[in-house]
Amino acid sequence: MAIIFPGNYVERLNAYSQAKTIDGTTTTPAQNRQGVEALPGLNYYSAVGVVNVPVAGLAVGNHACMVLSPDMRADDKPRLDVALQIPVGAKVYRIALRGINIKGSGASGELITVTKSSAGGAFSNTDLRPQLETVAVNAALDYLYTPDNANSEFKGLAATATEAVTGNEIAIHATSAAVVNVLDTDDVSAILVEICYFMDAAAPVTDDVNLPFKTEAGSS
Repeated sequence: MAIIFPGNYVERLNAYSQAKTIDGTTTTPAQNRQGVEALPGLNYYSAVGVVNVPVAGLAVGNHACMVLSPDMRADDKPRLDVALQIPVGAKVYRIALRGINIKGSGASGELITVTKSSAGGAFSNTDLRPQLETVAVNAALDYLYTPDNANSEFKGLAATATEAVTGNEIAIHATSAAVVNVLDTDDVSAILVEICYFMDAAAPVTDDVNLPFKTEAGSS
């Protein structure tokens, strides 16, 4: 699969960013996210968030997705992870889920879904509601969350197939309807959430055109 390398063709498309203040105007991490202009006039973004599942498991409820810092060290300083948020004006066209080293707590049909805000609100577009479900059983009778491409939804880029973010930025959560347990306690466990969206590109700037140099009267 090809990976898009925007800008300098070295750094892969990444959702990690920090708030910035320029000329007295502060923008949020989500507004400073790295995107790529795949179609003229539209910038596309892939924001991947993580819910870490501790060894003791994950309780029932809504769990905030975090965009992890590129710094993978965790022993000598606090991690600067940021919350996964989608900015105002974004049009979400795909949501995907994957379970890493996790299992259900005892019965088939236990769901993990992607929701908006800590209140657990569902996306209004029913085509944007992928879910992880305990459907497979291993030899120990533990129900495993299926980690395949079936746990994503993509219905195209038409207005009827996207969901617009209006009013305020929305925080993304993974909601578990049952306790989530760890399969192998010697390995990392997580829930991965990808939100794909696009936004209108900015208007052209002077670097996009060949404006003639300013000349003074009488110099030509």
